[in-house]
Amino acid sequence: MELNFFVRFSNIFHFLDKLSLMTIIENNLSILHSVGYILLAILLWKTRGKVVLSIMLSGSLVALHGMGLLLPWFTSINFEFGLLKAFVWIMWLAAILVCCEAFFRKIIPKIMPPMFLLTGLVIILDSMFPSPNLANDLSITFRFHILIAMLSYSCLVFTSVRALTIHFQENSLRNPKIRTPDLGLPSLIELDASLHRLLLITFALLSGTVLSGVVVNLENGRIPLVFDHKTFFSLLAWLLISCIVVGKLFFGWRGRMVAKMTMIGCFLVILSYLGTQFVVDFVLT
Repeated sequence: MELNFFVRFSNIFHFLDKLSLMTIIENNLSILHSVGYILLAILLWKTRGKVVLSIMLSGSLVALHGMGLLLPWFTSINFEFGLLKAFVWIMWLAAILVCCEAFFRKIIPKIMPPMFLLTGLVIILDSMFPSPNLANDLSITFRFHILIAMLSYSCLVFTSVRALTIHFQENSLRNPKIRTPDLGLPSLIELDASLHRLLLITFALLSGTVLSGVVVNLENGRIPLVFDHKTFFSLLAWLLISCIVVGKLFFGWRGRMVAKMTMIGCFLVILSYLGTQFVVDFVLT
Protein backbone atom coordinates (compact mmCIF):
# COMPACT_ATOMS: atom_id res chain seq x y z
CA MET A 1 0.00 0.00 0.00
CA GLU A 2 2.81 2.39 0.93
CA LEU A 3 4.66 1.46 -2.26
CA ASN A 4 1.61 2.34 -4.36
CA PHE A 5 1.33 5.66 -2.54
CA PHE A 6 4.94 6.58 -3.31
CA VAL A 7 4.57 5.46 -6.93
CA ARG A 8 1.49 7.63 -7.35
CA PHE A 9 3.22 10.56 -5.66
CA SER A 10 6.22 10.12 -7.97
CA ASN A 11 3.94 10.06 -11.01
CA ILE A 12 2.20 13.25 -9.87
CA PHE A 13 5.54 14.96 -9.31
CA HIS A 14 6.73 13.82 -12.74
CA PHE A 15 3.53 15.20 -14.29
CA LEU A 16 3.98 18.54 -12.54
CA ASP A 17 7.57 18.62 -13.73
CA LYS A 18 6.39 18.08 -17.30
CA LEU A 19 4.05 21.02 -16.95
CA SER A 20 7.07 23.03 -15.78
CA LEU A 21 5.33 24.21 -12.63
CA MET A 22 8.68 24.03 -10.86
CA THR A 23 10.06 26.35 -13.51
CA ILE A 24 7.45 28.96 -12.56
CA ILE A 25 8.89 29.20 -9.06
CA GLU A 26 12.49 29.32 -10.29
CA ASN A 27 11.87 31.67 -13.20
CA ASN A 28 13.09 34.98 -11.69
CA LEU A 29 10.07 37.08 -10.67
CA SER A 30 7.55 35.84 -13.24
CA ILE A 31 5.19 34.40 -10.68
CA LEU A 32 5.27 37.65 -8.68
CA HIS A 33 4.55 39.67 -11.82
CA SER A 34 1.60 37.47 -12.76
CA VAL A 35 0.15 37.61 -9.24
CA GLY A 36 0.70 41.37 -9.22
CA TYR A 37 -1.21 41.84 -12.47
CA ILE A 38 -4.10 39.65 -11.34
CA LEU A 39 -4.40 41.34 -7.92
CA LEU A 40 -4.14 44.78 -9.50
CA ALA A 41 -6.88 43.89 -11.99
CA ILE A 42 -9.17 42.91 -9.11
CA LEU A 43 -8.23 46.10 -7.25
CA LEU A 44 -9.01 48.26 -10.29
CA TRP A 45 -12.40 46.59 -10.68
CA LYS A 46 -13.33 47.34 -7.06
CA THR A 47 -11.76 50.78 -6.57
CA ARG A 48 -12.45 52.87 -9.65
CA GLY A 49 -12.43 56.15 -7.72
CA LYS A 50 -8.76 56.21 -6.65
CA VAL A 51 -7.29 57.17 -10.01
CA VAL A 52 -3.92 58.55 -8.87
CA LEU A 53 -3.14 55.56 -6.65
CA SER A 54 -4.21 53.13 -9.39
CA ILE A 55 -1.98 54.84 -11.97
CA MET A 56 1.00 54.80 -9.59
CA LEU A 57 0.55 51.10 -8.79
CA SER A 58 0.02 50.21 -12.44
CA GLY A 59 3.07 52.17 -13.60
CA SER A 60 5.27 50.61 -10.91
CA LEU A 61 4.15 47.09 -11.76
CA VAL A 62 4.64 47.61 -15.51
CA ALA A 63 8.13 49.06 -14.87
CA LEU A 64 9.13 46.10 -12.69
CA HIS A 65 7.76 43.67 -15.27
CA GLY A 66 9.74 45.46 -17.98
CA MET A 67 12.96 45.08 -16.00
CA GLY A 68 12.20 41.38 -15.55
CA LEU A 69 11.77 41.02 -19.31
CA LEU A 70 14.63 43.20 -20.50
CA LEU A 71 17.41 41.86 -18.28
CA PRO A 72 17.17 38.20 -19.42
CA TRP A 73 16.60 39.28 -23.03
CA PHE A 74 19.94 41.09 -23.23
CA THR A 75 22.06 39.24 -20.65
CA SER A 76 21.14 35.56 -21.10
CA ILE A 77 23.46 33.44 -23.25
CA ASN A 78 20.55 31.38 -24.59
CA PHE A 79 17.96 33.13 -26.74
CA GLU A 80 14.57 31.69 -25.84
CA PHE A 81 11.75 32.90 -28.02
CA GLY A 82 8.36 31.56 -29.06
CA LEU A 83 4.71 32.44 -29.46
CA LEU A 84 3.97 32.75 -25.73
CA LYS A 85 7.09 34.82 -25.12
CA ALA A 86 6.12 37.17 -27.94
CA PHE A 87 2.60 37.41 -26.50
CA VAL A 88 4.07 38.39 -23.10
CA TRP A 89 6.05 41.20 -24.74
CA ILE A 90 2.99 42.39 -26.67
CA MET A 91 0.86 42.41 -23.52
CA TRP A 92 3.58 44.36 -21.72
CA LEU A 93 3.52 46.95 -24.52
CA ALA A 94 -0.28 47.08 -24.32
CA ALA A 95 -0.02 47.65 -20.55
CA ILE A 96 2.36 50.56 -21.15
CA LEU A 97 0.01 52.14 -23.67
CA VAL A 98 -3.01 51.76 -21.38
CA CYS A 99 -1.06 53.29 -18.48
CA CYS A 100 -0.15 56.23 -20.72
CA GLU A 101 -3.83 56.70 -21.58
CA ALA A 102 -4.75 56.59 -17.90
CA PHE A 103 -2.06 59.15 -17.09
CA PHE A 104 -3.03 61.65 -19.81
CA ARG A 105 -6.80 61.30 -19.45
CA LYS A 106 -6.76 61.02 -15.65
CA ILE A 107 -9.19 58.10 -15.69
CA ILE A 108 -8.94 54.33 -15.52
CA PRO A 109 -9.88 52.93 -18.97
CA LYS A 110 -12.46 50.15 -18.90
CA ILE A 111 -10.08 47.87 -20.78
CA MET A 112 -7.36 48.18 -18.12
CA PRO A 113 -8.54 45.53 -15.57
CA PRO A 114 -9.25 42.76 -18.13
CA MET A 115 -5.98 43.55 -19.92
CA PHE A 116 -4.00 43.23 -16.68
CA LEU A 117 -5.81 39.98 -15.88
CA LEU A 118 -4.97 38.59 -19.32
CA THR A 119 -1.34 39.70 -18.94
CA GLY A 120 -1.04 37.82 -15.66
CA LEU A 121 -2.48 34.65 -17.19
CA VAL A 122 -0.16 34.88 -20.20
CA ILE A 123 2.87 35.21 -17.90
CA ILE A 124 1.80 32.06 -16.05
CA LEU A 125 1.41 30.14 -19.33
CA ASP A 126 4.81 31.34 -20.53
CA SER A 127 6.38 30.12 -17.29
CA MET A 128 4.63 26.76 -17.50
CA PHE A 129 5.57 26.20 -21.14
CA PRO A 130 8.99 27.82 -21.72
CA SER A 131 9.91 28.96 -25.21
CA PRO A 132 12.52 26.98 -27.15
CA ASN A 133 16.13 28.09 -27.37
CA LEU A 134 16.54 29.43 -30.90
CA ALA A 135 20.21 30.42 -30.82
CA ASN A 136 23.22 31.05 -28.60
CA ASP A 137 25.45 34.10 -28.25
CA LEU A 138 23.35 36.47 -30.35
CA SER A 139 24.70 40.00 -30.40
CA ILE A 140 22.99 42.66 -28.34
CA THR A 141 22.30 44.64 -31.51
CA PHE A 142 20.48 41.75 -33.14
CA ARG A 143 18.46 41.09 -29.98
CA PHE A 144 17.54 44.76 -29.84
CA HIS A 145 16.47 44.67 -33.49
CA ILE A 146 14.22 41.65 -32.95
CA LEU A 147 12.65 43.19 -29.86
CA ILE A 148 12.01 46.67 -31.23
CA ALA A 149 10.71 45.28 -34.53
CA MET A 150 8.20 43.09 -32.70
CA LEU A 151 7.11 45.97 -30.47
CA SER A 152 6.87 48.48 -33.32
CA TYR A 153 4.69 46.27 -35.50
CA SER A 154 2.50 45.41 -32.50
CA CYS A 155 2.17 49.10 -31.66
CA LEU A 156 1.20 49.81 -35.27
CA VAL A 157 -1.60 47.25 -34.96
CA PHE A 158 -2.83 48.90 -31.73
CA THR A 159 -2.66 52.29 -33.46
CA SER A 160 -4.67 50.94 -36.38
CA VAL A 161 -7.35 49.64 -34.01
CA ARG A 162 -7.63 53.13 -32.51
CA ALA A 163 -7.77 54.63 -36.01
CA LEU A 164 -10.51 52.17 -36.98
CA THR A 165 -12.47 53.21 -33.88
CA ILE A 166 -12.21 56.87 -34.91
CA HIS A 167 -13.26 56.03 -38.45
CA PHE A 168 -16.42 54.18 -37.38
CA GLN A 169 -17.31 56.70 -34.69
CA GLU A 170 -16.98 59.68 -37.04
CA ASN A 171 -19.00 57.91 -39.73
CA SER A 172 -21.74 57.14 -37.20
CA LEU A 173 -21.82 60.78 -36.07
CA ARG A 174 -22.10 61.96 -39.67
CA ASN A 175 -24.77 59.39 -40.54
CA PRO A 176 -26.61 58.49 -37.31
CA LYS A 177 -29.49 56.93 -39.27
CA ILE A 178 -27.16 54.28 -40.71
CA ARG A 179 -25.19 53.51 -37.56
CA THR A 180 -25.83 54.70 -34.00
CA PRO A 181 -22.78 56.35 -32.35
CA ASP A 182 -21.23 54.48 -29.45
CA LEU A 183 -21.86 56.79 -26.48
CA GLY A 184 -19.55 54.71 -24.29
CA LEU A 185 -16.49 55.85 -26.25
CA PRO A 186 -14.56 59.04 -25.46
CA SER A 187 -15.16 62.14 -27.56
CA LEU A 188 -13.55 62.43 -31.01
CA ILE A 189 -11.13 65.02 -29.62
CA GLU A 190 -9.95 62.58 -26.94
CA LEU A 191 -9.76 59.74 -29.45
CA ASP A 192 -7.72 61.91 -31.82
CA ALA A 193 -5.34 62.90 -29.00
CA SER A 194 -4.94 59.22 -28.11
CA LEU A 195 -4.23 58.39 -31.77
CA HIS A 196 -1.64 61.18 -31.89
CA ARG A 197 0.23 59.72 -28.90
CA LEU A 198 0.11 56.23 -30.40
CA LEU A 199 1.42 57.54 -33.72
CA LEU A 200 4.39 59.22 -32.01
CA ILE A 201 5.26 56.00 -30.15
CA THR A 202 4.83 53.94 -33.33
CA PHE A 203 7.02 56.35 -35.30
CA ALA A 204 9.77 56.15 -32.67
CA LEU A 205 9.66 52.34 -32.59
CA LEU A 206 9.59 52.01 -36.40
CA SER A 207 12.52 54.41 -36.67
CA GLY A 208 14.44 52.31 -34.17
CA THR A 209 13.59 49.19 -36.18
CA VAL A 210 14.96 50.68 -39.40
CA LEU A 211 18.13 52.01 -37.74
CA SER A 212 18.85 48.82 -35.82
CA GLY A 213 18.31 46.80 -39.02
CA VAL A 214 20.95 48.94 -40.74
CA VAL A 215 23.38 48.37 -37.86
CA VAL A 216 22.78 44.61 -37.90
CA ASN A 217 23.47 44.47 -41.64
CA LEU A 218 26.68 46.45 -41.23
CA GLU A 219 27.83 44.15 -38.40
CA ASN A 220 27.31 41.13 -40.65
CA GLY A 221 29.27 42.71 -43.51
CA ARG A 222 26.28 43.39 -45.72
CA ILE A 223 24.99 46.56 -47.32
CA PRO A 224 22.97 48.82 -44.97
CA LEU A 225 19.62 48.11 -46.64
CA VAL A 226 18.82 44.81 -48.34
CA PHE A 227 16.04 45.74 -50.76
CA ASP A 228 13.69 42.79 -50.58
CA HIS A 229 9.90 42.84 -50.26
CA LYS A 230 10.04 42.95 -46.45
CA THR A 231 12.35 45.97 -46.40
CA PHE A 232 10.33 47.70 -49.10
CA PHE A 233 6.97 47.43 -47.33
CA SER A 234 8.49 48.23 -43.92
CA LEU A 235 10.13 51.40 -45.25
CA LEU A 236 6.91 52.33 -47.01
CA ALA A 237 5.00 51.96 -43.74
CA TRP A 238 7.64 54.04 -41.93
CA LEU A 239 7.41 56.80 -44.55
CA LEU A 240 3.62 56.79 -44.34
CA ILE A 241 3.61 57.05 -40.53
CA SER A 242 6.23 59.82 -40.81
CA CYS A 243 3.97 61.76 -43.17
CA ILE A 244 1.03 61.33 -40.80
CA VAL A 245 3.05 62.58 -37.81
CA VAL A 246 4.34 65.59 -39.76
CA GLY A 247 0.86 66.33 -41.07
CA LYS A 248 -0.69 66.20 -37.59
CA LEU A 249 2.06 68.32 -36.02
CA PHE A 250 2.35 71.06 -38.67
CA PHE A 251 -0.82 70.94 -40.77
CA GLY A 252 -3.46 69.85 -38.26
CA TRP A 253 -4.45 66.61 -39.99
CA ARG A 254 -7.10 64.64 -38.11
CA GLY A 255 -10.20 62.57 -38.53
CA ARG A 256 -10.95 59.94 -41.13
CA MET A 257 -8.05 60.83 -43.43
CA VAL A 258 -5.48 60.14 -40.69
CA ALA A 259 -7.37 56.99 -39.70
CA LYS A 260 -7.34 55.64 -43.24
CA MET A 261 -3.63 56.40 -43.72
CA THR A 262 -2.80 54.66 -40.43
CA MET A 263 -4.73 51.54 -41.44
CA ILE A 264 -2.92 51.54 -44.79
CA GLY A 265 0.41 51.59 -42.92
CA CYS A 266 -0.65 48.58 -40.87
CA PHE A 267 -1.75 46.80 -44.05
CA LEU A 268 1.68 47.41 -45.61
CA VAL A 269 3.43 45.81 -42.63
CA ILE A 270 1.07 42.82 -42.80
CA LEU A 271 1.87 42.55 -46.52
CA SER A 272 5.60 42.45 -45.79
CA TYR A 273 5.22 39.48 -43.44
CA LEU A 274 2.69 37.68 -45.61
CA GLY A 275 5.14 38.07 -48.46
CA THR A 276 7.95 36.68 -46.32
CA GLN A 277 5.85 33.67 -45.32
CA PHE A 278 4.87 33.10 -48.95
CA VAL A 279 8.51 33.11 -50.07
CA VAL A 280 9.53 30.73 -47.28
CA ASP A 281 6.61 28.31 -47.71
CA PHE A 282 6.22 28.19 -51.48
CA VAL A 283 9.14 29.71 -53.36
CA LEU A 284 12.08 28.36 -51.36
CA THR A 285 10.50 24.94 -50.80
